[in-house]
Amino acid sequence: MLSEFWLQKLDGFKQLNLIPDFPRPPHFDYSGRDISLELARETTNDLKALAKAVNVSLYSLLAGAFCLMLSNFTN
Repeated sequence: MLSEFWLQKLDGFKQLNLIPDFPRPPHFDYSGRDISLELARETTNDLKALAKAVNVSLYSLLAGAFCLMLSNFTN
């Protein structure tokens, strides 16, 4: 099995005990904020038409655009 392979391969190595950069809080709060954005009807229709033309959902089109934007900002 694959797990047995890695157990044998890593046998003899020390386990890393990495110190976190910041202390973890005793209770996590997963609440977030909402960000609202309104697009003009014409822009929405154009985005829907583009999504249909490339045969993807509107969500996929917007998620891809967001990833491209992040990639551009982070080089």
